Amino acid sequence: MLIQLDLRMSCFVETFHNPQQRLMSPKNIIFSIATLCAIALHGQNAGAPELPANTRTPTLPPSIEQSKVQSPDQMPIKEVSPGIYELANVRLDQSKRSITFPANINMHEGPIEYFLVTSYGKVHESVLKMDVVPFHIHVCSVLLGSKGADYEALNKRFSQLKDNEIVPDSELDKMLEEGLFGQPVEMTIAWELEGKKHQLAAESLLVSNEDDQQMPPGQWFYTGSRVVNGIFSAGQSGDAVTVIGDYGSMINYIGPGFKNDELWKANIQVLPPIDHPVTVTFSFPGPDKQKEDSK
Repeated sequence: MLIQLDLRMSCFVETFHNPQQRLMSPKNIIFSIATLCAIALHGQNAGAPELPANTRTPTLPPSIEQSKVQSPDQMPIKEVSPGIYELANVRLDQSKRSITFPANINMHEGPIEYFLVTSYGKVHESVLKMDVVPFHIHVCSVLLGSKGADYEALNKRFSQLKDNEIVPDSELDKMLEEGLFGQPVEMTIAWELEGKKHQLAAESLLVSNEDDQQMPPGQWFYTGSRVVNGIFSAGQSGDAVTVIGDYGSMINYIGPGFKNDELWKANIQVLPPIDHPVTVTFSFPGPDKQKEDSK
């Protein structure tokens, strides 16, 4: 039986600098995993799935041509076991509604504006770095039904902000209730050190510069990045997950201090050494869970 998934390309054409640029509506593209597998690399593994090998990407930003959005039938997705799919070094688990990929600890000290970037991204201000193609993560995310942000509404509001103006928490709460920031997502980071296995929520790796308190949980949203002139923004910039509000990133932290670029720092009390390998997991709630959370 063919398994059909609804691929909602939650990429939006948006720019804060060119008001003539129009936003694209999400495209609904239905295709079968069987078709994808047919055009992908052949071969399956009936055993327990293991994390794909870390297929390294260049440390320099991709060219404009390489950053252009590809159609689904160009994605080399393969099924490695029932319900488990791989796209390069990104793994999708259909039953767990999760995607997993490798990364490394990037920094312990200094101001943090991003949680995860590529090795050619803003590594001077990110806790983690990865050698993973951002668009591969996005494809797997939308295969699980993730929906991006309403950039038209967000742009209308945030273009009115003055320099260093912080959005009030009460207003953020209202925008979240209206679903303007896309879909909630949980992030966990796992690693092994000195024979011990560790797994923490992403927010556990960040603390406030003001009082060293841990970042509040449950504030990550899959905003989906942008497509501008056919270019996937997160792929060009390398910015995957941000803590300050960057709609070129795929995931944004929407919580206390939103858009405050001096609030967060790395939690060196729990982080493994610099360059230590970790595994990143994005988990998306199912429709029933989303309805429950919205009540």
